[in-house]
Amino acid sequence: MTGKTLTPTEFPGGPFFGPPEALPGSAALVAEIPASIRSKQKLLRVLAHQLQFPAYFGYNWDALEECLRDLSWLPAGDVQIRHRDLPLPPGSPDRHTYLQILCAATACWNELGSRAMLCQLPAEVETEVRTLLGG
Repeated sequence: MTGKTLTPTEFPGGPFFGPPEALPGSAALVAEIPASIRSKQKLLRVLAHQLQFPAYFGYNWDALEECLRDLSWLPAGDVQIRHRDLPLPPGSPDRHTYLQILCAATACWNELGSRAMLCQLPAEVETEVRTLLGG
């Protein structure tokens, strides 16, 4: 499957694999996650800044999941989270947790239908992501 760009409907509740410019639709907010993020705290800081999280954000996984499922402070419209690479060290439990949170938040917004959340990852990490997520 590597190399094929997938849409969220082909991998429900999961990331979109391919270049950011291939993402379907437009977004009210685009969060750009730079390459080479290797620590949980740096990733959480970048996400908090890019997604304009409220001041009460707790900089932990539970707080990230809660904020990604809320987004009430953002203007109406779709949200895209674009990754330059797969953050966090290979084999780390944090990488798995992060992907699970992204998928759960994406699935939540898909169910609600009030906005879409698309999480893009480069095509070259598709096999690893599918393995980590058991898909």
